[in-house]
Formats: sequence, C-alpha cells, structure tokens
Amino acid sequence: MIITRNNDDEVARLQEEFALRFDIKKLGESHHFLVLEITNTSKGVFVVQEGYAKKLVDKFGMKQSKMFSTPLKTSMRLRCEEDSLLVDPKSYRALVGSLLYLTITTKRILKYSNLTSDMDLFLKEKMA
Repeated sequence: MIITRNNDDEVARLQEEFALRFDIKKLGESHHFLVLEITNTSKGVFVVQEGYAKKLVDKFGMKQSKMFSTPLKTSMRLRCEEDSLLVDPKSYRALVGSLLYLTITTKRILKYSNLTSDMDLFLKEKMA
C-alpha cells in the first residue's frame, strides 16, 4: 500500500492506525509498485506503466512493428476457418491477457485520478 498526503502528520497518523491492525513495514519513497513506475517531484507524483508496456513489446517480438491507432480495419469482418489455426495459441492468449491487464490497471488509475494529455498519471502536490 502506498500512502501519500501533503501533511506528514496525517501520513504518520494513518501509519499508526494501520500498525494497530496489521504488521507494517515502512519502505520509504516508492519508485515501483506492481507494474507502476513512480517519480516524486517538487510539483507532485508522476505514475506511468511505460516499462510494462515496453516489456510486452519485447516479449511478443513487436519492436520492429509499425504503430497504428487500431491493428485492424474497423470494418473488417472476422470469421473462423477450421484450417487456419493460430501458430502458437498459448502465446496469443498470453498477449491478449497482458494487454487486458494493462487496460484494466489503466482504467483503475483513471478512476481515482487526473491525467496528463498523454494518459500518464500526474498527481499535483495539492492532491497527493
């Protein structure tokens, strides 16, 4: 769990309250949490998932791929053909699962915060 507030006394109070119910360990300033990369600045906290997204690109061999806003034409109709199986269905499922995870975690971040124009999370000092 990451606790952030402008007021150090409030953070200390929350830590004490949690310590009454749970065994806690203070780890100091966060730089990574799950797949989030966290940077603290004098103006606030900046959170991105760029490293996780880059690992997905590397893992699935897409470094040389061209970027598109959508990978298929939106009007394309897909149909199942018996003799056109995926080369590696397990890898395909892993890719889809990873992309879904990235999407879900981004939506959860969006739910609780304000974003910069490039969809990274930035918590202004007064909000943190």
